[in-house]
Amino acid sequence: MTCLRILEEVDAANPDGIAVLLRWNSSEKDVSYTESKSASGKGAARVDTVANAFCLSLFFGEDKVLKHQGLEQSWKDLETKLASGYPALFYGRIPYLPIYAAAGVHIQFGCLWPHGQPMERPHATRITLNGDAAVKEISNSDAFYSQFGNSFKAIKAAHLHAQSCGALVHHSSVEEFGVRKRGPDRTSTKKLRVRMTRLGFPRTSASITSEEDMKTAIKACLIACAHLHAAKPLPICHCDVRLANVLWDPQPFLADLELAHFSPWQVPLDFSLQDWDDGTLDDTGQYTPESDIYQIGVMLLKSLCLSAASRAFAYKLKSKSVSAAEAAEDSYFL
Repeated sequence: MTCLRILEEVDAANPDGIAVLLRWNSSEKDVSYTESKSASGKGAARVDTVANAFCLSLFFGEDKVLKHQGLEQSWKDLETKLASGYPALFYGRIPYLPIYAAAGVHIQFGCLWPHGQPMERPHATRITLNGDAAVKEISNSDAFYSQFGNSFKAIKAAHLHAQSCGALVHHSSVEEFGVRKRGPDRTSTKKLRVRMTRLGFPRTSASITSEEDMKTAIKACLIACAHLHAAKPLPICHCDVRLANVLWDPQPFLADLELAHFSPWQVPLDFSLQDWDDGTLDDTGQYTPESDIYQIGVMLLKSLCLSAASRAFAYKLKSKSVSAAEAAEDSYFL
C-alpha cells in the first residue's frame, strides 16, 4: 500500500467535526520529476500532499511512486519547494511543521523549521517574515505618500495609537529614514520601516470563514475603528478595512495601517482602493469615520449564506447612521 493510499484512507476515516483537507498534484502520482515545477509547467510548484485542519497546515509531503532513488528525489523536491519555511505571520508561533518524503511503500519523516523570507508587494513594499516579527519596508515612502495623499505623520500616529487596543496590530517600532541611491546622481529618498510584533494568519476568503467567525471579526474591526476614530487631536481612519487585513492569533485583530489617514481625507479624483464602491465616500468625495463603518458592512456582506440578522446588521453599517463604538455594542452581538 502506497503512502498516498494510506492518506486517502485516513482522510476517509475522519470522525465528524474534524475538518481535514487533503490535496495533491494528481499529475505527479506516476512520475518522479527531476526538477521542481508545477503540474501545468507554469508558476511556482507546491508539495504533492498538504493536510489542513481548520485553516492550519498539519503537514506537507512529497510522494513518488518510484522506489529507486525516490526518497532522495522527494527530499530534494521538498527542499526546493519549502525553501522559504513557514512564516509565523501565517502559521502562528509553532516550533516546527511535520513533513515527509515517500517513495512507493517507503516513507521518511522530518521537520520544517521557520525561516525569514522577504515577500515583495506593490508600491515598492517588502515584508520580511521571521519567527517572532514581521518587518514591513516601503522603499520610496515619499512617492507612496503622494500617491495616497498621505504623510508619515499620519501613519506613525496610527501605529502609536494602535498600541493600546487589543483589536489592532501591535509593533515595536515605526520609523522613517533617508536612503541614498546608488549611481552617478546619488539622489536621496526616504524609507518607511514598521516592525510588527503581533502576528497571526489571514483568512482571505469569506468562503472559508463561518458566519460566527465573521461576526467575531466584524466586532473586532468595529472596536479597532472606534479606537482609531477617538484619536486626538484628529480622528484616524483605517481606510482599508477588508477581510485580508484581519489576522487571527487566534482571536481576530485589524492590521495594515500603512493607508491610515487623518479624518477627513479628501480622496483624489478617480482614486479607489479594493472593495470600495460608490457609497464609500461622502457626497464631497471625502473619506470619513463613517466610511470605515461602511466598509465593515461591505466585508460582512461578502459572507456566504448570511442569516437575516447578519444581513440586516450589514445594511445598518452601510447606512452610516451609527458610530463604530455604538455598532460594537449592538444587540446583534448578544
